[in-house]
Amino acid sequence: MLHIVTPLYRPENLEQIYESIPKNDDIMWHISKSNKTNKLEYSFLEDNDNIKIYEVDCDDKERWTKRNFVFENLNEGYFCCLDDDTIFNIGMYKEYLKISEENFKGIIVGQQITKSGELRLKESIPRSSMIDTGNVFSHVECLKTVKWPKYEDYKNWSLDYYFWLNVYKFFNKQIILIPTFISNYNFLNPKEDQLMIRRNKSQNRIANTQHIVRKHKNHKK
Repeated sequence: MLHIVTPLYRPENLEQIYESIPKNDDIMWHISKSNKTNKLEYSFLEDNDNIKIYEVDCDDKERWTKRNFVFENLNEGYFCCLDDDTIFNIGMYKEYLKISEENFKGIIVGQQITKSGELRLKESIPRSSMIDTGNVFSHVECLKTVKWPKYEDYKNWSLDYYFWLNVYKFFNKQIILIPTFISNYNFLNPKEDQLMIRRNKSQNRIANTQHIVRKHKNHKK
């Protein structure tokens, strides 16, 4: 079983995330939400055996509490973390199918792609600024002792790096690095669209400037 863990903060993205996840019996989507927020009323969540919803007694901002609540309920298979500002990458599932046949007990890290189709992260052992919440999956055995860190305790750390580093250490550095995309970065985040627009405008200005410079040099000749 591949367990997909989503600490819910942006319920308006749920349907798009749902559409991106394969509807297979070996995938379980765990949605963890604060019991202080509104009840989820979406037709695709009703009578769906491959989706579990958790009402967690915590503030909505406590994503670490939401994640750890799900972690405590995972006893077999593999898990990955899917934030609610992006969609599931089918590459994750394909690689899970290969790894699960071997019953590999360790950590698996792949590549991450941006919304504009660029490589954001290469496969790497857990290093600061070299790993993200979503471009990793792992055997659930580590969750007996490894928990998602609380923000207040690690303000100066990248929490995803710190968590996956501890998973890596738990498995005595048993790791598989996959040179393919298994994660999408911020695909549902409106800020990412604005960044793409600014990036494209900047690239166009540079291209136009280079064209003018070349034309000017040719003219001088």
